Amino acid sequence: MGFTPKQHQIDLQIAKDNRQNDLQIANDQQQETILKTYLDDMSDLLLNHKLRESQLTDEVRQVAQAKTIWSEPHIAHQGQSQYLIS
Repeated sequence: MGFTPKQHQIDLQIAKDNRQNDLQIANDQQQETILKTYLDDMSDLLLNHKLRESQLTDEVRQVAQAKTIWSEPHIAHQGQSQYLIS
């Protein structure tokens, strides 16, 4: 029994939808990884490198700012940018 053109179109749409879903899942996982890494790094800077007591010109502050600037556009569209330290 062969596939009808209609069934073929349905199968193609299902495959396309599955591909889009897989891409969204991969993107979501990447965003979660970026956020987790950012939070881990900032926690380390706060707890182990005295970020809280640092001055604007201190290297630890500059590292924190660079991490925030890099991370923000990568996670902002996921609605998680409220977790960034400004």
